[in-house]
Amino acid sequence: CRQRYRKNPLRILDCKVEECRRHHDGIPVITDYLCPACRHHHDTVRRGLQDLDCPFRDDPRLVRGLDYYTRTAFEMIHGGLGGQSSIGGGGRYDDLVATLGGGDVPAVGFSAGLERILLALDSQGTDEGDKRTDEGALDLFLVCTDDRSREEAFRRMVGLRRSLAVDIDYSGKSVKGQFRLANRVGARFVAVFGPDELEHGRVGLRDMERGEEREVPLDGLEEAVRKETKGEKGGQREGD
Repeated sequence: CRQRYRKNPLRILDCKVEECRRHHDGIPVITDYLCPACRHHHDTVRRGLQDLDCPFRDDPRLVRGLDYYTRTAFEMIHGGLGGQSSIGGGGRYDDLVATLGGGDVPAVGFSAGLERILLALDSQGTDEGDKRTDEGALDLFLVCTDDRSREEAFRRMVGLRRSLAVDIDYSGKSVKGQFRLANRVGARFVAVFGPDELEHGRVGLRDMERGEEREVPLDGLEEAVRKETKGEKGGQREGD
């Protein structure tokens, strides 16, 4: 740890020697010294996890083995694996490409242990849920016109994913760019979320194959998409 202190002091937090760990309590907590931009980023990550109903806890002492992470680092823990409880982890490394001589390329990555994932599944059983015959196809893509609509669409997506293959843009593309992305990933339907739609509780639902668009109740979006896809899988769409 004396060598680490000179070369990379954060790695001291990762020391497993009990004699060294006794001194950790006096080390300042990193979350007390975040800049405004990093604080906003951290709050956004936390809010996203809450919207996903994903349990988490902040660990200001967490240090990953690689030294190029920026802002966010994480580990995924499973309580049924004893001492080897970590099944994977990673983080953002927005500055890595530039450090190596490239451009400004924001990035996130992770690694996971396949054997530990299988052990975790064995320890709790698995629920295959709704088996799909068109695995890989996307039923619905959510297009958002502003940040508030994006947050609501993200929350809705969590529930929709229980029965549909649904995705959203994560990079802040324009509305036109989001439609291009939906077309590129082969989305069957697109639902548009905007301030007017949220105020009136209705969203525009576009059939990407037929080029048709209609309004449906926001709370009835899942039912509308399921009815369309179910009718087509049965060989006939309702109304044909």
